[in-house]
Amino acid sequence: MSAARSAPYRRAARGVLRWCFWYTRGLPADVAADRQDELASDLHEHAEWAAERGVSGARLAREIRFRALRGAPADLAWRAARVRAADPVVRFELRADAALTAFLLVIAVAFTALGGFVLVRAVRAVVREDIGDLPSAVVPVAVLTALALAATVLLLRRRSRIAGALVLIVPVVLLLQPAGDLLWRVSASTVVVFFFAPWWTTAAAIASVGLAVCCLAAAAHWWTRQRRTARLARVALTERKALSNV
Repeated sequence: MSAARSAPYRRAARGVLRWCFWYTRGLPADVAADRQDELASDLHEHAEWAAERGVSGARLAREIRFRALRGAPADLAWRAARVRAADPVVRFELRADAALTAFLLVIAVAFTALGGFVLVRAVRAVVREDIGDLPSAVVPVAVLTALALAATVLLLRRRSRIAGALVLIVPVVLLLQPAGDLLWRVSASTVVVFFFAPWWTTAAAIASVGLAVCCLAAAAHWWTRQRRTARLARVALTERKALSNV
């Protein structure tokens, strides 16, 4: 079996191509496609060179990964240069997109941490025999915390971030109330907060609705942008095919 057909080479090539798709995300379709084609051609030439010299698939995979790591700073510099050279509207969209993703990730991590903290406090209260049994609110808190964690994972990938934003709406809207009820039962300090700050419930409800609207707006923005990018990619592909037939 040639090195180009070996499993180590295919895994390494897929990893490098995923990296290329990541750092070309959001760029104009023709610019991203040219860079991806350039990388695919480079991988093919490297594999052909390895086949001619009898290089093993494992060694070829190591060389490809090493080249990718060594070239990562140059790839990021290439992206930064393309962003600076892009149309101001495109440049604004790229930066806004990054800020929006970071904002939703912060929300998802915060709600995951909140749910985890409340669950740990509840379990500790049972272990220390501060309460008899786990309150029934543990179940919804656990489920909603799991959804917040799932949303965090989905938001980390460009292809699944729309789903992540939509999934995040559920814990954002529903987690604060059962989490507060559970803390009420297991934490004396929480009782004090609730007693001296009766506005907390109203504030939490308003915050939940506001964050849910942000999640929905982010999902709508990404969906619209994804459709526009796909349309531009189809146009660019059609133009390239037309030029190749000339």
